[in-house]
Amino acid sequence: MKKENFLKSSLISLAMLSLLLMGCTNTPASIPIQNVSTGIVEVQNASPTETATNVTSITNLLKTGYYGEILAGNKSPYIEFNIKDYNKATADGKVILLYFYSDDNSISKAEEPIVFSAFNKMNSESLIGFKIHYDDASTTDIEKQLATSFGVKEAHTKVVLKNGTVMWQYSSSLNADTYITQMSRFLT
Repeated sequence: MKKENFLKSSLISLAMLSLLLMGCTNTPASIPIQNVSTGIVEVQNASPTETATNVTSITNLLKTGYYGEILAGNKSPYIEFNIKDYNKATADGKVILLYFYSDDNSISKAEEPIVFSAFNKMNSESLIGFKIHYDDASTTDIEKQLATSFGVKEAHTKVVLKNGTVMWQYSSSLNADTYITQMSRFLT
């Protein structure tokens, strides 16, 4: 365990050092990227944007086991939706909260800090949440398909899944305690 933590720390430190050095030169940095499945560290040339994205993904992967941007939570992460992490969470049997968010919806914007607060208070490795864009400029085709498959009709809809089955769906605003109560019901 100590060796694993040392390796994670070393990789994060090396990635951060690469970012620092990258800022001191005009050429793309060579950064180490660890192949998660083999453990092999490869060196890639990357643009500053790609480097920052790779470092963020690696950091998130080491912290949570997921690639997406961590928006809130520690043991129970709430992350930006991506299909790779959604499929992994489903395959791992996680209880999943899908929050259909829209940049154009005032309720979504007002409720987002409440969702963050709830996930920051949750302490279960069996729970993960995804922020899914709904009917805004950031919405992907996969997000549109998910909304359709779960019958989502408006932004700020919440869907809780367990083993691929919808356990709870709600469209009105909630407070952090209600989020925690609803999600906790399905963790046992």
